[in-house]
Amino acid sequence: MSLTEISEKKTSYQAQNINLVLVALSVLAGGQFLPGRKAELHADEQFRITMSTYHDIEEIIPHFSAQDAELLKHTKMLIHLLNAAGITQEQLPDVQISGATSLHETPSAGTQE
Repeated sequence: MSLTEISEKKTSYQAQNINLVLVALSVLAGGQFLPGRKAELHADEQFRITMSTYHDIEEIIPHFSAQDAELLKHTKMLIHLLNAAGITQEQLPDVQISGATSLHETPSAGTQE
């Protein structure tokens, strides 16, 4: 075998190796596409959920603002009624309304509700 033949075989072998490496790289790159696509789909779903939550919050805020305004209105009316009845804020802890229970209390035994 001559030096030229050896050189040609070496060149052929190197070309085959390069082709094999290129094929392997394309297979690996294709395999990386699947996790990348999965991550992209997950990110899209997270974005959709975040935007939906944001939209829900935008709808709730005006409702809470309206409740705040209504509570302030009721508070002012109660203060006005207490002042008209001659009851001061210092007297409030001593004032009890007969038969009234809070929403969180349970009626005691023997009490009719």
